Amino acid sequence: MPRYFFHMDRRDDRIDDVSGTEFSDLETAIGHAVRIARQLEAEAFSPDWLIVVAEENGRDLVEVTQGGEIRPIPPLTSP
Repeated sequence: MPRYFFHMDRRDDRIDDVSGTEFSDLETAIGHAVRIARQLEAEAFSPDWLIVVAEENGRDLVEVTQGGEIRPIPPLTSP
């Protein structure tokens, strides 16, 4: 089962999830990220905080706003 990481991120600040959580697929992991983002909103975190979902290999896949908007992060390309 794949492990996903849920980092808290804003401009020049990032709090890394070092343990991650196993989910059956990315869709389920994104649902978890939406719940985390809504908790941040309910706890009155600054609205510029996002949840970034990353794969085990470290690649960031999507970011989730506190309002629950899901934005894919395109893969890095070589110049």
